[in-house]
Amino acid sequence: MKIAVYTGITGMGRRFEGYTTYEEILEGFEDKNKANIIISDLKRTGTSVRPIKGSIEAVYYKIVPES
Repeated sequence: MKIAVYTGITGMGRRFEGYTTYEEILEGFEDKNKANIIISDLKRTGTSVRPIKGSIEAVYYKIVPES
């Protein structure tokens, strides 16, 4: 299972940033509660969206199939 990471504005298109894992999400956030919310959303719905503070853009996480 891979988690694709995109940035962009809802409804205006997104830019592919790369792939990540649950472990990298946990390591990348100082606030472990926020990381756990992202992981919980991914496990429940397959996607998660987090706003970028001070920006109109957001970070989108989406579970994609292995190819």
